[in-house]
Amino acid sequence: AQKGFDVALRHITVSTAGLTTGIDRLAAMNMTGIRLAVSVNAPEDGIRSRLMPVNNRWDMAALKKSLADYPLGKRGVFLFEYILIKGVNDSLAHARQLAEFIHPLPVRLNLIPYNPIQSFAHESPCDEDMHAFADWLTRDGVFVIKRWSKGRSVCAGCGQLGKDVT
Repeated sequence: AQKGFDVALRHITVSTAGLTTGIDRLAAMNMTGIRLAVSVNAPEDGIRSRLMPVNNRWDMAALKKSLADYPLGKRGVFLFEYILIKGVNDSLAHARQLAEFIHPLPVRLNLIPYNPIQSFAHESPCDEDMHAFADWLTRDGVFVIKRWSKGRSVCAGCGQLGKDVT
């Protein structure tokens, strides 16, 4: 008899801002194969807390510990999302800090240029800065996927749909 939708665990991805209690609870279910996507967006706690207040409760050290304990499965990787914001989290030093945070975790990093929203007065990086940041990470052994914005003109780009957690 079929149970539910009968979807293989390897086809399920859970996305999180890094709530370690939820990650730990999912890990305790021991459903090896469920992929985990984590919005990181900064290489260190100071910047991440400004960008993502959730970091004030679940900091990067706690996040890394939860990820290290997560049952990925044989060939599993974490998907990290990193929104690159001009002048905020886009320097060579940030790339090095991010690579240090990632290692030795198995990670594929989605590098996404910031899409402007009215309530957050920052700028998108230029294409050259996106390429440079990706190259720095790649040289440090990080697998990087550059994601180019689609939907920006109608406020439907990544990160433009909302900012509040309910």
